[in-house]
Amino acid sequence: MKRFVVLSGLLVIVALLAASVAASALASMMQPAQGGSIVINEVQYDPSPSGSESAYEWVELLNTGTSAVTLDGWRIADNRTSDEIPAFEMAAGEFVVLAAGDGFAELFPSFRGRVITIGGSIGNSLGNSGDRVLLLAADDTVVDGMSYGDNADQLDPPAPDVEAGHSLERVPAGTDTDTAADWVDQPEPSPGEAARMAPPTEEVPTAPPATVPPGAVVVLNEYLPVPRDVDWDGDGEATANDEWIELYNAGQVEIDLRGWRLDDLADGGSDPYSMPGDAVIGPGGHYLVFKRDSGLSLNNGGDSVRLLRPDGSVADETSYSKAAPDRSFARNGDGTGPWTDELQPSPGEPNPVDGSATPMATRLPTVVSTPSAAATHTAAPSAQPSVIATAATPTARASQAPTVLPT
Repeated sequence: MKRFVVLSGLLVIVALLAASVAASALASMMQPAQGGSIVINEVQYDPSPSGSESAYEWVELLNTGTSAVTLDGWRIADNRTSDEIPAFEMAAGEFVVLAAGDGFAELFPSFRGRVITIGGSIGNSLGNSGDRVLLLAADDTVVDGMSYGDNADQLDPPAPDVEAGHSLERVPAGTDTDTAADWVDQPEPSPGEAARMAPPTEEVPTAPPATVPPGAVVVLNEYLPVPRDVDWDGDGEATANDEWIELYNAGQVEIDLRGWRLDDLADGGSDPYSMPGDAVIGPGGHYLVFKRDSGLSLNNGGDSVRLLRPDGSVADETSYSKAAPDRSFARNGDGTGPWTDELQPSPGEPNPVDGSATPMATRLPTVVSTPSAAATHTAAPSAQPSVIATAATPTARASQAPTVLPT
């Protein structure tokens, strides 16, 4: 019985000793590696020089601690092999570049910081599509590491793959959460110093779309889809950019056109054009928009023209099946008259009311085979603005006419 008690006591002592040793070992493993204040702070794995790039790769280290650390017997490694780092002491807060070879001096000829040359490559040469970078102490303990691209060995998910000539850098310098969020794509690498932080961009508040006052009536009033021989916008050339669309304010109040849009086919054709922030149209006034500003391209063989309010609802729309050169489709009477293609084009001015003109019975215009605009135009003044807003009784352009360019 006594032997059994003694034996049991010995077993308990052995178990306690074993537990103590295991706990000590675990605690040792959980301690930071020697020089744990040293981090990999920036990596340029794809410097993109001419020829082989292995000798141009580099890794930047940073001592984030408050005391110097001696790197003796340390190594830098990639996913396959490692290279010994020549012994040196790293001061607190110091940046040091580990350069694979002499290529670093070619890429950064004005660099005046501390460079330690490894001897030709970093590990097996860092992969451009993905790899890992490890900093190993003399006892092979991983002091720091990162991975990028398609390699998730060290960071999962890995840091992003960046373009040739860029680097991956911790921002702010020394940030170490052991996640890919520490690493930022740097178009302009900054070896030997903290990341160049771009000044914060000042957000410019966007003005909300203008509200449409009650009783507002803005309509399509005239448009010319097929310019050919006439320089309608007065820039000295008769081109496809001479297409134009005219609006008319048939109401009694001035309308802020900010947020209003011009468009052709719904869900197709050109991208809608949003009116500029300073666009206004007075009561009884006209507002003219040329293609060179709007980008709207009306098809020669037929298309739609739509005016959209700021909320996206349709304020007015029309369509045509075919257009003749230098002929406009206009309301026979501003704002409310029926559509016709038999009036003299009058961009930015009141539409002439011609009792002899045959109003269009539908929105599909009749093809005019012989345009008459060119026969009556006179020489134009100097270039006109691309957007013209007029009052109810415009006088500025009463005697002006577009230029007819010789063919």
